[in-house]
Amino acid sequence: MRAPVDAAPGQVAELASRTLPPLPEFPAGRNAAPVDEEEAPEPVPAGPPPKLDVNSTEFYQRFYEMLGSRLTREAAFCYNGGKERDQKVKFSYKVFIRDGRVTMRDVKMVLSTLGDPALERCMQEKVAAYASWKDDAFPDYELEDEVLIRVRALKKHKQEEDREYFPPTKLVDAE
Repeated sequence: MRAPVDAAPGQVAELASRTLPPLPEFPAGRNAAPVDEEEAPEPVPAGPPPKLDVNSTEFYQRFYEMLGSRLTREAAFCYNGGKERDQKVKFSYKVFIRDGRVTMRDVKMVLSTLGDPALERCMQEKVAAYASWKDDAFPDYELEDEVLIRVRALKKHKQEEDREYFPPTKLVDAE
């Protein structure tokens, strides 16, 4: 509340000490926009989400496609170049899903055309040490599977990683 500029000091104190009457209470929703019953948001169900069927497309997309990409990305940390794009390494592993938590065990190299034991060992350790993740929609499940990692995929992940650390800079004409 502002006092007039030419108000006496006593008037300012009187104006400041006034209390305003309380605002009237309006019924709830009086000023709310009308909501169509068809457009009303659906209530969020309480409890955990329903479990996915392991034979469903959604499970395949959320589990298999993600797992292969994540394992290749982990293996890319070991790759420093110098291999042909069609060279590859294949690892077998066991996956356990309990209460939505995905974990891997028993990672073994099945096939390799890399010809570099240090690189193969590093990649196997990275894949085996891959941190598990959780998705509450995953049912309890066990499987044995394999992942094939090609050098061309390692190069792609390495380039993405390099771009994150060293973003492209604008070239300046030196003339």
